[in-house]
Amino acid sequence: MQMTNYEMLSRDLKFLGFGELLQASLRDAMDSKTENFGLTFKGKINQDKISARLNFKRLTQSGNIHFTDYDLMVRDRMQQFRIFKGRGVTVKEGYNLLCGRAVFKELTGREGKKFNVWLQLDLETLEEEGFKTNMYYENYGFDLESALSMLPIEPPSSNWTPSMLLRSLQKGNLQPAFMRDPSGVRSVLLEAHPKDRTIQIKEYSMNEALSMAADDPRP
Repeated sequence: MQMTNYEMLSRDLKFLGFGELLQASLRDAMDSKTENFGLTFKGKINQDKISARLNFKRLTQSGNIHFTDYDLMVRDRMQQFRIFKGRGVTVKEGYNLLCGRAVFKELTGREGKKFNVWLQLDLETLEEEGFKTNMYYENYGFDLESALSMLPIEPPSSNWTPSMLLRSLQKGNLQPAFMRDPSGVRSVLLEAHPKDRTIQIKEYSMNEALSMAADDPRP
């Protein structure tokens, strides 16, 4: 059965991390026949309050409504993230980008060709849509999986696998893990850093690492 415009938009909002809180407001706005409209989202990630303005547009008077972009506010920083056919930077990924970390995404070019790229905001440089976005393509030479394989890392819990650790870092998460060295096992935080083609390792307390490891790693 073919999905309605409302069902497709609801699905896209959930995929992008907005959950189901906006469904009633979305339906009301669509029923109003307004050509363009916005919805407001508020939430919390870690200890940070976040807010977003989601923008929708009807391309023709009787046509479908499209979710075109959203403006995400974290602390005193704001960035616009564009949405293409229901896909783009998720709320959690946007939060990580506004915290200065890098996110690995599959994007679609103007001719429809897909490509992989690391995105990282330059929080010192403002442009029209927010902070300047630096892009590190595959030919830049950063291989996260290879870099991880060189480290004596043990997952933060028995439920984690190397592939889960890889995906978490690709989403821009500051990921707790355990690292073994000659003196034993120490708790660390890992962060993908494509600009320097490396993984940044920060010391962390065992209790804090266990606490973060218990968090839901999904976007």
